[in-house]
This record gives sequence, C-alpha cells and structure tokens, in this order.
Amino acid sequence: MLNLAAITRQTTLEQGAVLADETGPFGLGVISSGGLSLTTQDRPEPVAQAGPGDSVGVYETLAGVDSGTQVGKLRLVVTESCSLLQIQRDELFDLLGQEPDLLQQIFAAISNRGPADARVTV
Repeated sequence: MLNLAAITRQTTLEQGAVLADETGPFGLGVISSGGLSLTTQDRPEPVAQAGPGDSVGVYETLAGVDSGTQVGKLRLVVTESCSLLQIQRDELFDLLGQEPDLLQQIFAAISNRGPADARVTV
C-alpha cells in the first residue's frame, strides 16, 4: 500500500476545468471535495455527477479504454472546485506488475462491491 500511495498525486482543479476528455486516458481518481460531471459530445447536459468519496475513471483505467474511443466522446468537467487523489494508468499497471498481492486486493475489492452499496462511479 505504501507503493500505491507513492504514485498517488493530489490534484486541485477550479470550476469549469476539464479533468479528462478525448485527448487522453482518464486515469483513476477519488474525489476529496467538490464535484465533477460526466458529459458527452452528443449530450451537453450531464450524464452523471460525482462528488466527495466517489471514484472516477476506474473502469476506463483498468480496461485501458481511451475516452476518445467511447461513444459520444466522454468528458469529465469540474462543476465545483475540486480536490482529488489521482493515479495515472501507466504508473498503476507498472506497480501492479511488481506487486501481485496488491493486484489481488484491488480485484477482490471490485468484486465484493455490489450495486446496493456502490457509490457513483463514472
């Protein structure tokens, strides 16, 4: 877990900033404060909202999906000044390759989280 903390970066973004769009991969993030909305090129109104405690980019990061290849081209936009903890995909996969126990812990956590207790994940 110390190695995971070492690749985690705290990011602060102002309202209106774009956290992720079709220009690159989302990365993985956990929102500490503020809020984000998920929009698409086809629908300017938010498809989903995320706030403190919510995770963003989990599936895209683990699946290696580029937001530009998604239907409607996804964008994560800051709706309220936001602070989040972020991990970039390449750094995460490099660490998981070196730490198989951490990889098992992550997949165990994902598989044990059912719809009833799941928070909004974008």
